[in-house]
Amino acid sequence: MMGASEFASPRDSEGHGSHTASVAAGNIVSGASLLGLGTGTTRGGVSSARIAIYKICWSDGCFAANILAAFDDAINDGVDIISLSVGGFSPLDYFKDSIAIGAFHAMRNGILTSTSASNSSPSPATITNFSPWSLSVAASTIDRKFVAKVKLGDGEIYEGCPMKFFILTLTFNHKPFCMQGLTRLCLIDSLDKKLVKGKIVLCDDITDGEGTLDVGAVDTIMQGVDFGDVAFSFLLPTSCLSLKDGSKVKNYYDSSTYFIKPLLIPKATIQKSIEERDELAPYVVSFSSRGPNPITSDILKPDLASIAVDILVAWTEAATMTSIDEDKRVVPYNIISGTSMACPHATAIVVYVKSFHPTWSPTAIKFVLMTTDAEFAYRAGHINSIRVVNPGLVYDAEEVDYVNFLCGQGYSNKSLRLVTRDNSSCSQATKILA
Repeated sequence: MMGASEFASPRDSEGHGSHTASVAAGNIVSGASLLGLGTGTTRGGVSSARIAIYKICWSDGCFAANILAAFDDAINDGVDIISLSVGGFSPLDYFKDSIAIGAFHAMRNGILTSTSASNSSPSPATITNFSPWSLSVAASTIDRKFVAKVKLGDGEIYEGCPMKFFILTLTFNHKPFCMQGLTRLCLIDSLDKKLVKGKIVLCDDITDGEGTLDVGAVDTIMQGVDFGDVAFSFLLPTSCLSLKDGSKVKNYYDSSTYFIKPLLIPKATIQKSIEERDELAPYVVSFSSRGPNPITSDILKPDLASIAVDILVAWTEAATMTSIDEDKRVVPYNIISGTSMACPHATAIVVYVKSFHPTWSPTAIKFVLMTTDAEFAYRAGHINSIRVVNPGLVYDAEEVDYVNFLCGQGYSNKSLRLVTRDNSSCSQATKILA
């Protein structure tokens, strides 16, 4: 059953689909920004390409039947590339994975499927899209970052990472502050409105800000950022600090609280976000899921990395800026991050290569992207859009090679046919070592 705000059509009601489609093939637009941040020209990777949209996700999830139906429709419609910024919560074997199965049939029909690696942190083997016949894309940074600095009443300045659109100078709550349980996390129904209304609230975790908005707080400092390499939008003006810097802010508050020094009320100025150059870019961002392949360790995944942090492109005006109901801000462009943004960047380069080499197979194009990458972190490296058209050596593989691969994994004929959906048999295939 659809939610009240959803559309029984490919129209986007949440924002994610508009953003990823725009990354791949959005029009060229000058003067785009998110409330003044990131002002400049935005464009998709191949802005002249035509896109076909297939909706597979609803408010209650992305179901296998919808995913496979979309693959069938896309194959039947004759698309050249499938871009899928969707992934599961945990790894599945190939014959249980609807994305792997759909991508196999796309490969059989000459179509490469580009997938997102997932956003499950830098822990090993957290990638969820890893079939050898699809392209798995990790997330890397660009050379621009947004910072929101916090200046305390004692003159100390700390650098936070979210996007903030104006300056506020306010007092902290200066009454006794309960630091137990959910209150420390600033969750909904955990804060006393009489204590925090009109004040800055210091929270011990990163949340969407609904709890502080609900009780009339006007600004939030959240501590607990592990890496600080990606910006976020919140319901209230917010700056996210590391645990180290957050503890210093807390110490400042404790040392100048009203009951210790009545004339020294703790204050802070939360500054507007500014753009700075990230001299270390590109690097794999902290949230990007890592390999190795959790099912077949001999096949390294992700395949490559592409830019995916603080990307400014189109957003649906059917949703709010943060996709949270309490948010009333509607914007035509938004800045978000994720391997969902890396995937369509790679998709666009696949389209670019295919325009020069229309007869190349999906696997050939995939390996062209991988063999021309710059050495970078894990697997092939960081995608290089300059070298891909003239790669030199090109590797290839066909459907029979992937059938042999599955048989080499010890698949029974029954399991094999759940992927191939035909009469393929491992007794007829050449077995390879697992």
